[in-house]
Amino acid sequence: TLHLAGYGAQGVGRDHRKVVVKAYRKVWQARAAFEVDQEMHHLASELAKRFSSQASIQDKKPIQVLVPQVGVVHDSACFSATAVNERVTIEPFLEGKYRKFVSNNGTVHDPTGVLSAMCHWTYHVSKGKLMLVDVQGVYSKTDGFVITDPAFHSEDGARFGELDLGVQGMQAFFAHHRCNHICARFRKPAAGGATWA
Repeated sequence: TLHLAGYGAQGVGRDHRKVVVKAYRKVWQARAAFEVDQEMHHLASELAKRFSSQASIQDKKPIQVLVPQVGVVHDSACFSATAVNERVTIEPFLEGKYRKFVSNNGTVHDPTGVLSAMCHWTYHVSKGKLMLVDVQGVYSKTDGFVITDPAFHSEDGARFGELDLGVQGMQAFFAHHRCNHICARFRKPAAGGATWA
């Protein structure tokens, strides 16, 4: 795992909320990967909004990808895994059963089929240049899916850091994914290993 996580509260008195504070395991990782991590959260959030607006899934529960706030540590006694002035991310604590629906190595545990269809859709709309993976979070009947810590595979395997498994990661996803009514018409990798059919 790339992060160390701790629980905390944001706000004062009755107006506080439970949060998760995440720091990179090593300072060099914080410098090298922080911007990529933020890019992945923003990109996943935008893609989830676009996917959720599709007519074929508008009757389903919404999919929200959390985009964490960025903070700076002022007192490392509060979170001993960090140093003073180190950047951390802060996001709401997710209530409910936390699950990994789609991993970055291709494994799919998505009983609804909606999230794996969204991953397939990201491949389709990007023309094989990227694919959302590592889809994890919680589901509730009222709020739908709330996702955190997404990752991506890219065509060259280098754009999105160490969880980016490139074309091999995309192929691993398709080896486990079963298309459903949402994604049956989306494009898939060509036979023989090419990324775009």
